[in-house]
Amino acid sequence: MRAPGESSKQAFDNGVRFIKTHTENWVEMAIVSMESDVKNNRPLQNATWKNTRTYVWELALALHALQDSFSPGHVSRKKTVKLAPDHPGITNWSAPVSELYIYSEQDHDKHGEHDYNSGGTDSKWGNAAVNASISLMSVGIVSIAQKNKNLVGWDQFKLKWLKSSLQ
Repeated sequence: MRAPGESSKQAFDNGVRFIKTHTENWVEMAIVSMESDVKNNRPLQNATWKNTRTYVWELALALHALQDSFSPGHVSRKKTVKLAPDHPGITNWSAPVSELYIYSEQDHDKHGEHDYNSGGTDSKWGNAAVNASISLMSVGIVSIAQKNKNLVGWDQFKLKWLKSSLQ
């Protein structure tokens, strides 16, 4: 989504930055929390919601923004998604974003319908959102495992899932 007066390109760049920043926050906070657990001899199975909810919230923010980028109520993508022929429902390619919509100028009932209808795995955009989410979580998990606060594989992730045809 974009704000009134904001170009689609500006909104897209802001959205990508938002996803990356919140993924970085998740990774950094998870690394710190896990290092503390190990240092204090508190295995992760003793982690409480109170201790983990802050960094889980960061992941949720990143995933929500990423998944919205596949909703026809939020964006237009230039082409359709391509499904891997040998794995039905598994997306191996995604179309670039060509337009971001202004929420305040939409019919909110139709917006909700688009979000609902594209949110399941029986929709090509839902499948794309699920697979992009898996990829983003993989970037984070590998980064956490390597204790690397720079996102391992971010550039490849961005190239595959956060493409734009905007100028």
